Amino acid sequence: MTQPEKLLKEMLLRLTASCTTPAEVVDRLMERNLINRRYAEREAFFHDIVILERTTGSRRMEAIRAVADRYCCSFEKVRDSFYQYLKTQ
Repeated sequence: MTQPEKLLKEMLLRLTASCTTPAEVVDRLMERNLINRRYAEREAFFHDIVILERTTGSRRMEAIRAVADRYCCSFEKVRDSFYQYLKTQ
């Protein structure tokens, strides 16, 4: 870990030290805009699609449509995020 990363880690630990649950930590970080929403959505979309495919046997496009409905966003946004996630892995 680099020195700047260590300093950021220390700042985040101080910021969240009073939190008693993981949900409070996430809330605090989101309130301060310290979580990249685009990357968080990309992760959530990808995992929800994979879970739907595995548990219900849905085809990929059906799963993407279901996730788009669940998150109240467009099919294209979810589809693009899913394939962008795959590119980064």
